[in-house]
Amino acid sequence: MRIKDLKKSLKSKLESRYFSITQPWELLKFKYLDRLEVSSSDILFTLKHNDTEWKVTIEERGIIQESKSFLSESDACEYFESLVIK
Repeated sequence: MRIKDLKKSLKSKLESRYFSITQPWELLKFKYLDRLEVSSSDILFTLKHNDTEWKVTIEERGIIQESKSFLSESDACEYFESLVIK
């Protein structure tokens, strides 16, 4: 799974819930996306890529509750989806 596929999947699965799916506008001009955020009223789930790894973080009211790194986009996307959907 790639991050674009993840965004499509989450949109369909979160239709009836109160979540917002966002991407920083400046990243949309690139050929690929390297950041995705899903937020509810007090929880922010972030998936982002830096030079060497993919990182998934969960923030609750501005405090990082969990942070996990992955070497592949696919593994990070699957983990991210499982966190958001549960």
